[in-house]
Amino acid sequence: MYEAIKELRYHQTGSDPLSGIRHASGDYCNILQVVEGNGSMVMNNRLFPLASGNIFLINAGCVHSTSPKYADRYTRNKIIIGKHCLRELLAANGAEDLFAAFFEKDLGGCYTLPGTAAVEIDRMFAEMAADSAGGRYSELLLRANVMKILYMIAARAGKGVGQTNEKVSGVLFYIDRNFTSPLTLDTISDDTHISKYYLSRLFRAYTGMSVVEYITERRISLARELLANTDSSVADIAGEAGFDSISYFCHTFRRYEGLSPLVFRKKSRETQRAAADG
Repeated sequence: MYEAIKELRYHQTGSDPLSGIRHASGDYCNILQVVEGNGSMVMNNRLFPLASGNIFLINAGCVHSTSPKYADRYTRNKIIIGKHCLRELLAANGAEDLFAAFFEKDLGGCYTLPGTAAVEIDRMFAEMAADSAGGRYSELLLRANVMKILYMIAARAGKGVGQTNEKVSGVLFYIDRNFTSPLTLDTISDDTHISKYYLSRLFRAYTGMSVVEYITERRISLARELLANTDSSVADIAGEAGFDSISYFCHTFRRYEGLSPLVFRKKSRETQRAAADG
């Protein structure tokens, strides 16, 4: 089964390389447990809270992205495992029917765990990470722990968070297509034909954040990507990400990341070089 594991992380801290970028995982499913931090997770135009105590089960074709509010305070456990291997594991344990709907569509789910369950799953991730050398014992341990985690998710399936709302999904789609342009609550209200007062209340009720906070998170996520992967100037990146002034961009970026844009770029490049050197 280890050959079917693309990635296994325990208490990984910092933003994901694809943070803020909508992507799917090909033939792999993702189990992600948030240990610490807050922010948002978008899955197929549905917004979920990226918060301690939540665990995400993300199907292979589910388009998703994470946007932690403070990258240096975002800690998670995750395992990325082949979809076919996961289905075989469930079938071997007579549990495939529990996840039939999950596999029939490119779904993603977010579940809130009670404290005892969260601690137990964290322990299982630590155990798997410590014993990743392979071999028969490791194989059995991995299978047992992944199944335990899936059973615990299934037990919470009726208590998912971040419920679907067509109006909110439409607003999310609109913002994601336009956040690099000047956007105001009035503009969004006019273009989506929703009263701005109703829109404000509805958006916060379903996402846990204001419309302006979500727009800012999307802009900061794009800025992080551009700083890490391009040589564009800070002024150009500010404009490309939708900020109307470089001073406001720098102030907001420091508030979210705890670093200036240039220091963030330097640290990102150092991390990339270290990873390339093995």
